[in-house]
Order: sequence, then C-alpha cells, then structure tokens
Amino acid sequence: MFGPITRRSVINYQLGAGLPADGVVGPRTWAALPNGGPMPLLSQGARGAVVRSLQTILTRGAFQWGVSPHGIDGVFGPATAASVRAFQRWAAIPTDGVVGDQSWASSYTLPTPPWKAPPACNSPDHDPR
Repeated sequence: MFGPITRRSVINYQLGAGLPADGVVGPRTWAALPNGGPMPLLSQGARGAVVRSLQTILTRGAFQWGVSPHGIDGVFGPATAASVRAFQRWAAIPTDGVVGDQSWASSYTLPTPPWKAPPACNSPDHDPR
C-alpha cells in the first residue's frame, strides 16, 4: 500500500538524490533508485568508488553524528571507520565499523538523507554479498 509513510519516504529519497520532491515514483525517481543488486559490505581496508560514495554520505551527514571521515579519498581507513561507528551509534544499530545491509538501510531512512546511491561495483575490493 502506498500511503503517507511511503510517500514521505519517497520524498526523503528524492531530496537526498537531488530530484524534485513530489512523492511520485516517476521515471527520474525510478532511474535514480539502486538497481536492486546487493549493497557492498565495506570495512577498513576497502578502496574504490564505492568507498568514495560512502565517504560522501558520511561527510554530508557528519553534522548529525559529529564525526566526519576527514576527506573523500576512496580509502576506508581509521577516520572513515570512526565516522561509520559514530553514524551507527547515532542510528541505534550495532556499532562495529562495518558497513553492511543494516548501515546502508539506516542511511536510506534519514529524515533528510545525505546520500546518493553508491555506484554499481564490480571491483574485487569489496564483498558484494
């Protein structure tokens, strides 16, 4: 059922993706949605475009959880891990510094999402689950 809660979630997604926030899942919103593939499992030592996307999410939202990854360089190092743990505490999910399904899902439901869906990643640098 597409009720008021779903509509609010669509609007939040559209705001976070830089789309017109009308609550309607039209062609532009469909095109911006993740392709339905598995989200990557990221932890310290991961590298690449998907880590840059994560660092962008963490940088944009750091004002909410208080710790940024200190740059967007595509390397999941200690500062990114600290920012992930701060986000996880803020989101009231297990705080392990690993970005898995629960962390990705929590980032999608932020009141004003600071994220953009990460790019599809076929790199051996992450576990696509």
